[in-house]
Amino acid sequence: MSTSTVAAAFGWSGIVVGLLPTYQQLRRAIKVSTNGIAIDTWSIFTWINFYWIAYGLAFHGVEVWIGAVVTLPLQIGVVLQLEPRKNLKRILATGVLLFMTCWLPTFIWGWKIGVLGIGLVSVVNRIPQITECIREKDVQGVSVQAWLWGSACNSLWCVYFALQHDTSGFVVNLIAVLLSLFIAYLAFRRQQQWAKEHPVAI
Repeated sequence: MSTSTVAAAFGWSGIVVGLLPTYQQLRRAIKVSTNGIAIDTWSIFTWINFYWIAYGLAFHGVEVWIGAVVTLPLQIGVVLQLEPRKNLKRILATGVLLFMTCWLPTFIWGWKIGVLGIGLVSVVNRIPQITECIREKDVQGVSVQAWLWGSACNSLWCVYFALQHDTSGFVVNLIAVLLSLFIAYLAFRRQQQWAKEHPVAI
């Protein structure tokens, strides 16, 4: 079995697993609550997918662009649950951030540098969610499972990019794995504290 075949297998696995966290977060936002969900984080996720689509098409990475395309509607769905009209300036600001850190470097220095920009954005876009989980006592809207599945998804993409000898893609996804696990931990701890302070009467 060739390296490219193994890489493709990890890529397609990443697509399947990648649908789970976004679906779980959207479902929790609709069924449970939107409390604690950072719109900055999810709007950046959405903007990033447009970049991954272009990146995948440019490098003929079918798994990359298809993975972005199938996840995009679910990400937009999460953003739509978070009062997008009220937060329009923040959504546009995250779009400008992505342009400055990813698209502009790509136009000037090429795709490899642009993808490293996503590494920077991957840190920046999770900061609002980390802040919400630290600052807010009620983060019932945050799906711990979604962030755990998200880290699993990015782990698969780490292997994919490693097999493709794509250092930029590997670094970006490794950063995402570590930060997603940290968010899952913070959200879980907050939700446990909330459950102790607000027991449900039976």
